[in-house]
Amino acid sequence: HGYRREGIFSAFYGFIIKLAFTGIAFTFGYVLAFIGYDAGSDSMTPQALTRLRLFIALFPSACIVAAMIAFSRYRLSRARVREIQEALAARRAAGPGADGTGS
Repeated sequence: HGYRREGIFSAFYGFIIKLAFTGIAFTFGYVLAFIGYDAGSDSMTPQALTRLRLFIALFPSACIVAAMIAFSRYRLSRARVREIQEALAARRAAGPGADGTGS
């Protein structure tokens, strides 16, 4: 649109990071209770330790797989990239205001 939007992207990224950390802080107590961690004891049971290790390994892996599936649906072939680049080059060649933004 002819506008600089870096600030919007940065603010959205910062918001997502803060949201993620808030979600982690909010839910991790429930995760510890679910795996059998007892805050009052001096040590963890072997079962709780195994469950914690599995959670730490499997949950991020599941999130990565989910992200891979989501991104695999976003098709961007070499031909599509060339098409986008040609359209941008044509807009630049047409000069300022050719894209309807007035800039």
